Amino acid sequence: MRILDIPVNIRLAAAVCVPLVALFYFGAAKLYDSYNVYSNMSQLVSRTGSIEKASDLIHTLQVERGTTAGFIGSGGKRLSAEVSKARQNTDKNLSAFLELALNKSVGFDENSVEQYNKIKKMLSERGRLRNDISALTLSGTDSFKYYTNTISELSKLINAAMLDNKEANIAASLFAYTELLAAKELDGQGRGLGAGIMGAGKFDDARFALFLSKGGAQEALLDGYLALQPAERAKLYRERFQKSGKADLEALRISMLEHGKSTDVSHIKPKEWFDQATKQIAVMKKIQDENMEEISAIAMELSER
Repeated sequence: MRILDIPVNIRLAAAVCVPLVALFYFGAAKLYDSYNVYSNMSQLVSRTGSIEKASDLIHTLQVERGTTAGFIGSGGKRLSAEVSKARQNTDKNLSAFLELALNKSVGFDENSVEQYNKIKKMLSERGRLRNDISALTLSGTDSFKYYTNTISELSKLINAAMLDNKEANIAASLFAYTELLAAKELDGQGRGLGAGIMGAGKFDDARFALFLSKGGAQEALLDGYLALQPAERAKLYRERFQKSGKADLEALRISMLEHGKSTDVSHIKPKEWFDQATKQIAVMKKIQDENMEEISAIAMELSER
């Protein structure tokens, strides 16, 4: 049958219907994509409050780890008041973290809920460990390990919530956030190790190797984070780090390593090192909070389109 043999009314109907079907198909596909963006961004907005609380808890646990290292290293002679204050701040942020209701309705899958419960169990042990620390019956190594493992599990929870999202408009920002989180943790570990070393007044084999490795690894992660930022923003961030006394911290670190493992560090007080290291970490936390606020705003805007 030739096309000319088909009645005119049918040909006209086909001429109208085919484009309409195509339009409907592409419209439905666009609507589906828009819904996916809306769903993903709405879940991310729901998660940001939980991420912020987990981040705040990590921050205070990092402080508690560092002050505790100095306290144990000095045989309980130093940083006692700082340990007490750090514990109070941890408990405050832990209360906020424990109020979270992680479930599918706020964008968390079963694995994340299981991870959350694992973290709660680990944190429930802190009372016993704190008593052992206060009594100086827990070693600096075991104390450091407990805090670092707990922080690691909290970081995994944040990473799962952040990197689960594949939207191109925000994926780079999410990845950059996790890079900064990791860099801050390595800086926190270095702060804690340094405080423990200063408290003891000397290096030992294990802590010397660890301390030596943390600085370089942290710098690599921080450089990776800054490389993901627009040039002007990266420049501003570098300036903020310099103003925080980054050069002074590096000079102090170099003086500690001047004669390798045999360097006498007894003249450096744990609090001096801890306070200097904290200045840079505080800048990282401030930038981290700013980034999260920005991510939340972008996600909210995308979800409303």
